[in-house]
Amino acid sequence: WLLLVDNSNSMPPFREEVSAFAERLAAACGENTRFALASFGDQFTLLEEDVAADALAGAVEAVPMDETVTRLHSSIGAALDYLDGLPRQGSELRCLVVLSDAVQYDPNAAVSYENLLERINRSGVMVHSVGFGTDAEALESLASLTEASGGSHQVIGDGLSAPDAADAMAEAAGDLYVTGFALSG
Repeated sequence: WLLLVDNSNSMPPFREEVSAFAERLAAACGENTRFALASFGDQFTLLEEDVAADALAGAVEAVPMDETVTRLHSSIGAALDYLDGLPRQGSELRCLVVLSDAVQYDPNAAVSYENLLERINRSGVMVHSVGFGTDAEALESLASLTEASGGSHQVIGDGLSAPDAADAMAEAAGDLYVTGFALSG
């Protein structure tokens, strides 16, 4: 699992929920689960690889949330590049979890929505998202991206807590199996 945390200045009100999500996800996943942590604002930044499950919530809590530019699309693309570039260990399932209010401020529009959607469809990474805030249009756009990969999109609030979202995501991922085929002849 790669947790991609929005570190823009609109996210501090959601810091506690983001940390609670990370803590519950780490607890709900099995012992063979590996975690990495990245953040985005102006750019994708890999903060830590191979984060121990018991340290994940603390690492997420330490992410500064003060960026004024939010390049959501290009950062998701960079996260996919990172995960696609890792050597696969056995039949591991790779998941990207975007934790964001989904409000994008990208004055240069480095990656368009359409290009990112196509990239997600080609990737071997399952993209999930956890939305925060009330910008329905931005959250719906993020939902469409995650659903294109077969992943889930959940919005915290209206009866859904961050720990409940983490439990649901871990349970859904636990029901999946990665298979390989050898075609010959």
